[in-house]
Amino acid sequence: MSQDIDKRPSGMANFNEDRCNFALAVARRAGADLADAAVAGGRSTSVKVRLGNVIEVVQSRDQGLSVRVMVKDKDGIKTATTSTSDLGDDAIERLVTTAVAMAKRTAADPFAGPPEAGFEPIEGAPADLQTWDEKLARFDPDRAVQMALATEAAALSVDPRFTNSEGGEMSWGYSELHVTDSRGHGRSKRATSVSLWT
Repeated sequence: MSQDIDKRPSGMANFNEDRCNFALAVARRAGADLADAAVAGGRSTSVKVRLGNVIEVVQSRDQGLSVRVMVKDKDGIKTATTSTSDLGDDAIERLVTTAVAMAKRTAADPFAGPPEAGFEPIEGAPADLQTWDEKLARFDPDRAVQMALATEAAALSVDPRFTNSEGGEMSWGYSELHVTDSRGHGRSKRATSVSLWT
């Protein structure tokens, strides 16, 4: 399974949840008693200008799955953790199956396990902190260049003695995260961010 993170900034939560649920299902089939999974992804872009010229435009994307599997034992719980950036079905199947096999061979830890009762989401607590701006998630690099140029120009215009500059830069991006465990707890969050300086 392959999906372009840039084509679904507003719908990535569903993809993340699906990948977590798939990983948990594989863990159960492989013999894990408990498991939790998290999928995170995002994109960041920055543009830098200096003295009216564009110096660089940099964009990075990331996406990954992390899984913890737990196998109960008379002496405690045996655990293993693993992660991957390949979110296809076959890759997750191999990765999680191997993790469960590893857990079965580790020493039991009497202090390992899922979060204790009482750490579930608080009833009535706001689930959406309104940290997402769809326009910012789809911000245009050309517009960012113009804003960085204008910011630098405004700083240089303050005093005619200002003849040099370290430049102007604008950075922005988004991130999304979904966490699920085998006991049915799950939560998603997403956020955008931006900075502009000269």
